Amino acid sequence: MQNNILIFLIVLISGFSQLALAEEINVTDTDYVGNLTLNHNTNVSHLIGEPGVMVVKYADTVSYNQLENPTDVNHRAGEPGVMVVKYADTVSYNQLENPISSTTLNLYTGWNLISLPLMPEDTSITSLLSSINSNYSIVWEYNASDTADHWKKYDPGVPFGNDLTNMEPGKGYWIMMTSDKTLPISGTMPESTDIDLKTGWNLVGFNSPDSKSIAEALFSINGNYSIVWAYNASDTADHWKKYDPGVPFGNDLINVEPGRGYWIMMTSEGILKI
Repeated sequence: MQNNILIFLIVLISGFSQLALAEEINVTDTDYVGNLTLNHNTNVSHLIGEPGVMVVKYADTVSYNQLENPTDVNHRAGEPGVMVVKYADTVSYNQLENPISSTTLNLYTGWNLISLPLMPEDTSITSLLSSINSNYSIVWEYNASDTADHWKKYDPGVPFGNDLTNMEPGKGYWIMMTSDKTLPISGTMPESTDIDLKTGWNLVGFNSPDSKSIAEALFSINGNYSIVWAYNASDTADHWKKYDPGVPFGNDLINVEPGRGYWIMMTSEGILKI
C-alpha cells in the first residue's frame, strides 16, 4: 500500500495564516501530489516522519475509506477547525464559505493605535482582550457618527461608566498597554469592507488582509479628505506618520496595513471602499 499523504493547505497573507480551499479536491491512494493549481495555489505534501497521517484544515465535510489498519477521525485539541485522518487512502472535502483565519497584533508599552483585521465570533471587548488582561489599562474609540459624545471608553479596572462594549473591524482603537504583549485575533474576513466616513475626523481600521499603498487604499475617497495620520508604537524615534495628498513631499505614511488604526480628516462625507 502506498504511503498516505498530509494535506496541508496554507496561504500566508501579510502575516495571516489562512487556508485556501478549492471548490472540491479529491486525493486518492497516492503518496505525493505537488503544486496543484486550483482556485488558489495549493500545496499538497508529506508530513515528514508520519506518512500515515492526513491533516485536513477547515473542511466542513470529510469522507474516507478504511485500510487494513483502523481509520481514526478526530479534531486536533485546541483547533476545532482541524480534522486529523489516520490511515485513509481517500479524502475528499468541500470549501467552507468563509474559512477561519488568525493573526497577531504586537502591542507595546504605552499607547497603541490598532484595528481588528478579522471579524471575531465574539466581538465583546472582554472576550477579545482576555489574553492581555492585566497588560492594559484603558481602551478608547472615536465614533464620528455620535456628535453628542464622540469618545467611548472601556476601563477594565472600573465596573461602571464604560460605554465601549464591543470591538469591530473597520474601526480604530487606542489601547494603553502597561507592558509589551502580543494579541491573538481569530475570525473570518469581514463580509462588508465599506466604511462610512463623516465630515471631520474619523478613526478607522483597514478591512483588508493585504497592505496597500495609501493612494490605492484611499482611491475611493480622493478629493474628500485632507490628511491622514497613523501612530506607530514601535517607532520610538517618530511615532506619528502622515500623508497629505496636497503636498508631494514630506509624507512618511506610505502604506495602509491591516491591524493598524488611522485618523482621516474628511472635507465631506464619503464611503471608503477597500
